[in-house]
Amino acid sequence: MRYDFDIPLTFQHRVVFERDVFGDESEVLAELLTEPSGRISRVFVFVEEGLKEAFPDLSKKVAAKLARIASLEDRGGMQLPGGEPCKVDDRVYQKACDAIAAAGIDRHSYVFVIGGGAFLDAIGFAAATVHRGVRLVRFPTTTLSQDDSGVGVKSGINKVR
Repeated sequence: MRYDFDIPLTFQHRVVFERDVFGDESEVLAELLTEPSGRISRVFVFVEEGLKEAFPDLSKKVAAKLARIASLEDRGGMQLPGGEPCKVDDRVYQKACDAIAAAGIDRHSYVFVIGGGAFLDAIGFAAATVHRGVRLVRFPTTTLSQDDSGVGVKSGINKVR
């Protein structure tokens, strides 16, 4: 006996461009991440270390923005090295996994990742493997990462020991 079923799948992939998304004037995050049910969602933020030189107040701006969005509970953040080495050296992946688990991030939570393409790939892979369904919000900081891991929605590293 054989049964064939058509299973339609509709998926919305949202891409939003916003200048200074963590600034005082932007309401994009609150609009996008506020649940109609009123649920409070946990957020953990990963920032690529290389950004601290160019944007020394970035982590403070992110924390201040999260504090102003009533539907988000800031569970902390972490700066980790980026670039292609973060996809080869699995210490970034492991530290991200440990931080996500320790922060109690689950499928009702968000992981924010701010950085270049390799960093978005590595942190995205950690979020996907720690807990099924974790919502990943990517903030690509290079032109390549906007196209590749920001819009292409892929995640991965080159090896795990």
